[in-house]
Amino acid sequence: MRRPSSRTLGILALIALPLAGALIGAGLKPGSPNRSLAEARLYVDLNSPGVDGDEGRRDARVDLLADAAESAQVRGAAAEAVGGTTEAEDLVDRVDVGRVSDPGQLVIEARARDATRAAILANSVALETLSFLDNAIPNPDSTATPIGDFERGMEGWVIDSQFSRLPSFLGRTPENPRFNATSLEARCGPERACGPATIVSYPFRLGRLYTATGWLRADRPTEVDIVFGRDGDDVITSPTARVGRRWRRLTTTWSPEQNHPIAEIGFQTQTPGRVTLNVDGVLMIDPGRSPIRAVGAPLSVAQERAALSAGAYAGLVPGRATGEVANQTARSALAGAGAGLGVALAGLLCFLAVARLRRREQAEHQGDERP
Repeated sequence: MRRPSSRTLGILALIALPLAGALIGAGLKPGSPNRSLAEARLYVDLNSPGVDGDEGRRDARVDLLADAAESAQVRGAAAEAVGGTTEAEDLVDRVDVGRVSDPGQLVIEARARDATRAAILANSVALETLSFLDNAIPNPDSTATPIGDFERGMEGWVIDSQFSRLPSFLGRTPENPRFNATSLEARCGPERACGPATIVSYPFRLGRLYTATGWLRADRPTEVDIVFGRDGDDVITSPTARVGRRWRRLTTTWSPEQNHPIAEIGFQTQTPGRVTLNVDGVLMIDPGRSPIRAVGAPLSVAQERAALSAGAYAGLVPGRATGEVANQTARSALAGAGAGLGVALAGLLCFLAVARLRRREQAEHQGDERP
């Protein structure tokens, strides 16, 4: 059998080695399925409460927003808010937080399998950041944290609750709000146990009493209650109250059985049939902030109005799709092919150098044998 020539072996090496390198590169660095990008923005105006036109205060607040967005507590709450299937550790690789050239703005960029999931993830981290800071740095003159005044938007009230069925419609309405300019409208039915809910990021402590209050009205007489808790094993439900076309306040108090970083506050109907609910002025009261307030004592209407009018810590620009990341598999394959080609060329050069040296030695040897 005839042996392949040196030239043939060189050509085969130039083909085989880059191909092997490409396959190895693609295998070592497979492409991530999370290629779609979206971003949400948090911003602090010079006119924001507590900033009062001071650029230094504004920039310090943006720095605090960045620290909160990267914290394990916010990432864990965001992971749970988007469905509980995304671990907080995974979010570290899928969410980036950074400053931009625009003063007072912070960008939260998320990666997911499609643009919709990426936008939801970016929004979730942004909303949990706002919730965390609104709760952690409250109005020092109040024991109450606004959970739903619906002046800035839906404020995280569009979630798949673990206690209530999601309403068929959720939106803001300017029609007859209890406080300020808008309230939340929710359309439920025909099944009972339907209503809006939200996740609250807050350092809930074992044994402390926390109070949730909210104002409701309905387009027909309906039995409604308020639910407050972490999960089915650590939750309280208020006594059922009958609400109609006039605003009525519902209240319940929860004492956690262990420490929790988040909890859910929501409302649910107990009367079957279709009904439209309006919700406004939802507050979470932590009496531990003030030693002079009795545990569970309701706020007066004036105190509620003051708490709901205190202003936002920062504003939110909702998430939007921004494109896709480059295909990492293709990059790795090209890099591997390049490495393989480099090895092939180096091998070929070595082979040619050795062959040339052998030919020279043979020529010298033949010259020595001539008479």
